[in-house]
Amino acid sequence: MAYILLGLGSLLSFVAFICAILVVVKMFQNNQTGIGVATIIGLFVCGFGYILALVYGWQNKVAWKLETVMPVFTASFVLGILLFIPGYGMLVASMVREVQQQQQIHMQQLPLQIPPMAEPVPQQ
Repeated sequence: MAYILLGLGSLLSFVAFICAILVVVKMFQNNQTGIGVATIIGLFVCGFGYILALVYGWQNKVAWKLETVMPVFTASFVLGILLFIPGYGMLVASMVREVQQQQQIHMQQLPLQIPPMAEPVPQQ
């Protein structure tokens, strides 16, 4: 189930990326070069470029003829994040269970060696 959620989240994130690129193209076509460059850098550096593209895209939706792109962009961006959260949660939980099972198997295979008790040292 985790892989299904992560796959769907990845697909939606790819759609959001394509929509962000369409918004960036409109930025350059409408002489918004500075914000376009900042958005491109933000897309690849730390992800804030998606937020810039969403804000500027919604603000200029009618002027830039993005009436169909912006709802798809917003829905794919939000749903992608919402699918990644439980997907990664399930994946991490299954990885923890697997590690615990491997530890139990490893502990069962180790012979239990108790060192012999040393003779008590006489006290003077």
